[in-house]
Order: sequence, then structure tokens, then C-alpha cells
Amino acid sequence: MRKLIFVISSLLLVLVAAAVAYTKRTPAVASSGAVKTFAVEARMWGWTPTSIEVEEGDRVVLDITTKDIKHGLSIPALNLDVELPAGKTTHVEFVAKQAGDYRLMCSRWCFADPAKGTGHNYMEGKLIVRPRTGTTHTIEVTEFYGKFFDPRVMHVKAGDSVRWVMGSRAHSWHTVTSWADSPVPFDSGVFKDVYEVKFDKPGLYKYFCHVHPLMRGMVAVDAQLPSAKDQQSYLVYPPEDGIPGPTPKVPGVGEVWAVLQWLEHPEKKWPGATAVIDATTWQIKDVITAEHSNPHGLFTNRAQDKVWVTNWQSRSILTIDRKTHQVINRAYPGDSIAHSMMHPNGEKLYVSRASENIISVLDPETLKTTKDIQLDAGPHGIWITPNGKWLVAAATLDDKMSVIDAQKDEFAYSIPTKRLPLFAFTTLDSRFGMVAAALDKTVHIVDLNAGKQVAAIEAGAFPIWPAPAPDGKHIMAINTGTHDISVIEIGSWKVVKTIPNVGWGAHGMSFGLKQGGGWYGYVVNKFTHYITVVDMQSLTVAGYIPLPPGYYGGISPLAFPRVKSVAYPYP
Repeated sequence: MRKLIFVISSLLLVLVAAAVAYTKRTPAVASSGAVKTFAVEARMWGWTPTSIEVEEGDRVVLDITTKDIKHGLSIPALNLDVELPAGKTTHVEFVAKQAGDYRLMCSRWCFADPAKGTGHNYMEGKLIVRPRTGTTHTIEVTEFYGKFFDPRVMHVKAGDSVRWVMGSRAHSWHTVTSWADSPVPFDSGVFKDVYEVKFDKPGLYKYFCHVHPLMRGMVAVDAQLPSAKDQQSYLVYPPEDGIPGPTPKVPGVGEVWAVLQWLEHPEKKWPGATAVIDATTWQIKDVITAEHSNPHGLFTNRAQDKVWVTNWQSRSILTIDRKTHQVINRAYPGDSIAHSMMHPNGEKLYVSRASENIISVLDPETLKTTKDIQLDAGPHGIWITPNGKWLVAAATLDDKMSVIDAQKDEFAYSIPTKRLPLFAFTTLDSRFGMVAAALDKTVHIVDLNAGKQVAAIEAGAFPIWPAPAPDGKHIMAINTGTHDISVIEIGSWKVVKTIPNVGWGAHGMSFGLKQGGGWYGYVVNKFTHYITVVDMQSLTVAGYIPLPPGYYGGISPLAFPRVKSVAYPYP
């Protein structure tokens, strides 16, 4: 029923497009169907008509008139982007070579009206391409919020095949997994290139990414699609439920930096940013977007004057001046740069290269690579013991915890885990390493000096981030699937409490000081636009820091100042 197929990059061109100015037509692209011509008006903030329907193989001709200001026509799945000058008619034509439902978007900033909840980001239409039987259809997998599967909805005939392609807009790990009520189940597992399914049985097939459950799509095989409302109820995950509560009554100390993986900016090609929040007022101080491209992790040095941000999409690591928020250095150590970690001596910066099975050792000042350490497949989240002896890595694609001798910078050993370990940590006493196996709800505990597992603890659904609390007594397992925290007692290795209502897609946690004494835990959430603040004394939610709409993809936080017990891994 399923097969993995490796293809060259030309397969990503699922539709052939040619866009020219009205006065400079080029020869028409060859087509196997009819010529369909449409007069279209682009305006603030919509298209008339709102949807266009053609058949596979048709040559589509659009004469687009813009009467107010400059707009742009973008159909990402066609690799089509045309500027539409104000007061002119622009001629666009292409062959609809691939069936599916495609989004028409404005690609030139045309302002917004926040008071009415509309504007540039809401200027969308639809191109519906009906299929022919016996064909292969392509869905591009991307890492752009709202269009992770492009198109998200597709019509096909029984006997047709659908091919999911990891294109130039995706570098992370994803799955294509059928929903429970699909007529026939399918599951790609984690894949990097192409996954294909032949659909013989009619019906509605809903699917999602198991690693990122907000990535969702539908394939209708000789079947009617649900109503627009029912489509939205499945495709838009999680539901927009607002900020669940007020900000904490007691202010924090210093700042909270948070990587936002999917925040889009009109002047940037790729999404991603780092938000800087004043913990004393719970207000955003700045949003750093420069050179961010699917950012994943951030860390600092002992002086706390620099912050390093890793970018998966652009394969880069950035050095950011913490005072000016300017990028002062960058390097490109390799592919799929996931997370970074500073050695306690401040002389070595470790970077995980997930798709190359390498941990690179960098000079923090120059960002030049001094050594590459080969280890198990898919190193993602990494951490180091405060004594500088062991570096641990979640080997996501091999289902292992990899352990590196951080004194020699050599691979030492690995411990098998359950499925999809994504982040590794160590305890404050440097004795134990922890890794969360997301697909099997398990946190593994390893005695690093003995080189053996001592416990495997059941947490909530899809645990990712098993961070040690600053009291040295607990591990905070952040559960993306159940949006809560499993509090694990060190020593007994039992879950002693569950902290609910942390946030949809709870992902990473960092610890900072609270005014008057004690600590706060700051949890960033991938699928909501707020940061959850946990009181580390009562182990309850103290409040929520609101972020503007669209500030999605919270993946890694970092609280300042880094002081004793919170400065971990620095002694």
C-alpha cells in the first residue's frame, strides 16, 4: 500500500507556470485540456471571484486587474509569484498539471486593519483543480504555518496515487500518518524525501504529522469533502481558544528569550524569530528576525553577553549581541542545525547536525569548527553535565541516547530508548542523563558513569523536554500531546504530580528568578501564542504571558539572569 520513492528535485515542480506582463506575452505552455480564461479583480483584501475551478491539464489564463494599490499573486504549490501593479491588468497563464485545492495569496504587503481583524494575511482565494483518473498527485511538505501540507485538501479518483514530497521549504522530520477513521490506514514513519500511497478504496482520508500534530490534511477519494466548517475543525489545530488566564501577579526578574519557529514576517522569505520579553512587566521588548530560518535552539555564555541561535532551514548558527540584539557573527557548520550547548569551561560550543549524525565542536568566538564527532543517527536536543564530563544527545532516528566524553570530545556509548527521543538533559549533580521518547510516552534515566539505564518512566502524551528543576529534586517532563507537565521525583523515579493547562504543544522550559525569592519556569508552546509561567515552589501555573496572534512555534526558551542553581550547566 505504501512505498518510499527517491526522486530528483524536478519532481517538486508539480505545476508548470508562466507569468508575464499583459503586453509581453510568451508562447503558451502546452496543455492536454481546454483553455480556461478568468477575469479576476485583486483588492484590499480579497479576490473576485474568490475561487476558480478547472480540470487537470487545462491551460488557465488569468487577467488580473488591480484598482487600489499594488498586490501580488502567489500560489506556492505552483512556485508562482507575480507582482500586480496598481491600476493595471496583469496577464498570468499556466497549465494545471496537478489536481488539488491550491491557495491564492497576496505576496506584496498591502497593510491591515487590526480593528476589523482583516488585512494582508487574510487576502486569500482558491484554485480548485479537479483530477483525472490513474494519475499521481503531489503534496509538498513545508514548514510554513497554515500550509504545512500544500495543498492541505486534495480530490483524487480511486486508483490514483498521492506523493508527499519534502521540498525546499522543509528540512525537519515529519510523518504522513492516517487519522483513526480513515478507510485504510497508512503511516510513512519519519521520512526525508518522498512517501507515496495508492488509494484504491473510496472515502475521506484525514492525515497528520505525528511529530507535529498541527500539520494536517485531507484526501477525498471519489468522495465529497466535509463542509467548510467541518474541514476547519479538523485542519485548524489547535482551536483558537485565546489566552487561558492573566499574567502572573508576582513579576519575574530579568528577561525571557523565546525562539518562535513559525513566526512569519512580510519582509522575510523564511519564518522564525526570537522574542525578548521583560520578565518584570511581561511585555515584549523586541522581536529579532534577522537571519532567522526555522530557528530551533538558543544558549548563552557565562558572561551572558551573547546568545547563540541555531537555524535548521538555513543550516546556520548566529551569535547575537544580547544588549543590541544584533547578529555579530554567523557560521554554517553543516546540515539541519538543531541545538547548541556551551561547555562549562566556556571554550567549546557544541552544535547538533541532525541529518548528518554529527556533533560539531565550535570555537565560540570565531564559530570555526574544531572537531566533528560522529555518533548515532539524528542527534537533536543536547545537554552537558555541570562538571563538563558527559555530553548527552537524543539520537532521534536511531531511538537511542548517545553519550559523548566531553573531556576528549569522543563518542563513548549509547543506550537504546523507545521511539522518537527528541531532547536529552542531565541532572544538576552530573550523575544522570535523561531523554524523552515522544511516541511511547517514556522518559529514560541513565546512570552516566555506569553506562546503564536505571529507570523508564511513563509520562504524558508526546513528552519532549525532560528538564531538571533548579531545586535538584525534580525533572519536569514537558508533554506536547497532553499539554501538561509530568513532575518526576529524582531518586524514586516516580511521577509525583501533573501540572495541567500548560498550553497546546508545550515544548521547552527554562528557569528564571521570581521577585521576592524562588523560581519561575517558563514554558514555550508550539501551537499557541502565549508563554506559560509555572511557580516552581507550588508547582502550579502562575499565569500566562500573551503574545500577538501569529507568534507560533515556541520551541526553546532561555531566562536571564543565569544565577546559581538556574545558571546550569555553569557552576
